Amino acid sequence: MEYEKIKNELREIVNTPASALTTAQKWRVRAIAKSLGVEFEPKSRCASCYHDAAMQCFTKVQEMEAKESAGEDPRKYILKPGVDVYFGNIRVNETTLTDELAEHILERGFMSKYFVKICE
Repeated sequence: MEYEKIKNELREIVNTPASALTTAQKWRVRAIAKSLGVEFEPKSRCASCYHDAAMQCFTKVQEMEAKESAGEDPRKYILKPGVDVYFGNIRVNETTLTDELAEHILERGFMSKYFVKICE
């Protein structure tokens, strides 16, 4: 899948005012959402539903891209793109995460849904 091309299309759609979206752009959001398995049912009076769907699709593409590249990464634990949270008093993000920290926080209840890769 051409991740960059899809991400650029979605960026363009999100950066277009909702009232200026073309019919072609709206259909493209629907097609991308369907191909990615993102549920999207546009509402007739919703000004930003296409932007919301485009953002959900963008996030999904980022996750797919990260999962693909995670197999090549030697680290045992890799977070999903954009994760930056505090767990207790520990900041958890791509910069601070080490395999040791990941094991430590997972033992204490940190949710595995924030990870793209967990090797045990």
